[in-house]
Amino acid sequence: MRIALNKHTPTRRRNSRTNFLVIVLFESINQMKSSAQAARWNGMDFARAVLMILGLFFHAGSFYGTGNDWLIISDETTPIVNGFNFLIHSFRMEAFYLIAGFFFALVMEKQRPNFLRDRLVRIAVPLFVCGALINPVMHYSVYGYDYIIAKDYFIKGEWLSHLWFLGNLIIYILISIPICRHIRKNVRMTRTQLFVTVTFITPFVAAGLNFIANRIFPEKFLFIAPESIFDYLPYYCLGMICFYNRAEFTKLLSMQSFAIALVIAAAMIATREVLSIYGLTFISKVIYALLRGPMILLTLSFLIVMGNRESKIVRSFSDSSYTIYLFHLPIFVLLYKTIFQHTHLGALPEYALLIVITYALCYAIHIFAIKQSKLLSLAFNGKPFSLKDYSLLGRKLRSDG
Repeated sequence: MRIALNKHTPTRRRNSRTNFLVIVLFESINQMKSSAQAARWNGMDFARAVLMILGLFFHAGSFYGTGNDWLIISDETTPIVNGFNFLIHSFRMEAFYLIAGFFFALVMEKQRPNFLRDRLVRIAVPLFVCGALINPVMHYSVYGYDYIIAKDYFIKGEWLSHLWFLGNLIIYILISIPICRHIRKNVRMTRTQLFVTVTFITPFVAAGLNFIANRIFPEKFLFIAPESIFDYLPYYCLGMICFYNRAEFTKLLSMQSFAIALVIAAAMIATREVLSIYGLTFISKVIYALLRGPMILLTLSFLIVMGNRESKIVRSFSDSSYTIYLFHLPIFVLLYKTIFQHTHLGALPEYALLIVITYALCYAIHIFAIKQSKLLSLAFNGKPFSLKDYSLLGRKLRSDG
């Protein structure tokens, strides 16, 4: 028996080693898949951050572009920033809401406790804090005291200013769970079907809903803007569709799609310009509404490929983008009224300087103030305290008292 046991022992050892290697190999493959997926979500987060930072360029363009009438109107203007604003406005918020819908579905599928509450806190707290404390000061400096105490300032949502999109997100979050469940159960798409849905169908549906809502609900109420809620809802739902078809969505985000979308967008822009020359304004507006689809696809294809890597710089850029967007417009107004209205450097140099200085100041606020205080992180980034944080804060308050 001993001889037989000794005879078969090396075979058993070899089998054990083989099984161990197989297990390690499968674990390595799973880790690689998880890392690749995490990188892809990093790309989505990076794209979301870029879209928020483009708000600085858009709002600065509203100061220095020609024919504008919003907050600050510079004495020095140029039509060049009008063209840039035209392109930014054709995709920025639509792509942002697509990503927001994607991430809502992602978080919901993780089944984290209190995830719905946390999402609402992250959106609602910064909205109401900034809307109550910062935006009125900005509006007072521009329009005066009578403007901010008027009934319409609150009732018709003028206090929202550049934060209007957060009001939409609150409504979307409240209705998202049944929509997510329906899409998860019933909507499956191939890459071609996704391409057609992103590029053509969603912009068409959004334009129709916007047309209807604009005639039924033309005015804002508090933080609710029905026209924009209906306009951007299809893109938010599209983000959920992309998540539940993420394998095909990942394949769609390629340089081939980028090239095709670029050709379609260029053809639409050229057609729109020709129609505008001949006075066909309505058709020109329809084409501009439909332009959003190919612009979304080419923008996301580029940004997600650019940002789908682990990097401290990319992570810091993404983490700070929310703070930068919240504070940029009040700082724009402050810098213009104290510095730039007294300089005469030309429209483009002032436009660039205003963006760079504002970005630097807002980034500093995020790094040296928001990140250093849990209270400020809650107020301006909507990051809720943990139970441990509440306990530590209570101890500190008691010790200070």
